[in-house]
Amino acid sequence: MNYGASKRFWKRIHFWYAWFIVLLLVDEYIKEGYIIKPSDFLEPLTHENILLLATLTYITINIIGIIRRWKRDRDNS
Repeated sequence: MNYGASKRFWKRIHFWYAWFIVLLLVDEYIKEGYIIKPSDFLEPLTHENILLLATLTYITINIIGIIRRWKRDRDNS
């Protein structure tokens, strides 16, 4: 994979994740009148579940990116 394309991909992930979360919270506030209600985490298919899934996916993608950079830096040394 081209390093430049990979670098842009990781920057875009941060950008799109931030916008997704902002739009999700705005939609939640407009539709429900509150931002996060902890009891909604237990109900299926709510904004809170999408928020949790997106955050866990984002964390996983960042961990994979850190591991790949660590391996690349180790191989280049």
